[in-house]
Amino acid sequence: MNERLEGVRLTEIEVTPDLVEKKLNKLKVFKSAGSDGFYPRILSELPSSIKMPLYTIFKKLILEGRLTEAWKGAQIIPIHKK
Repeated sequence: MNERLEGVRLTEIEVTPDLVEKKLNKLKVFKSAGSDGFYPRILSELPSSIKMPLYTIFKKLILEGRLTEAWKGAQIIPIHKK
């Protein structure tokens, strides 16, 4: 899963359980939780346990050629500097 996928159709993206596990292992564990409420530390400590469920979700969405509405949105919170 490449970070730059502009202009690529979802059906052209290859996902494997090993790739999901590899990406989970590369998470920055000291970051805060995302909009889903999961902390990267939790995800990175369980890669072999959650790779198949995540792979199944990703594969289903790719085959259907769509993303969930939750993944299309973003929470943007301004951080004001002094």
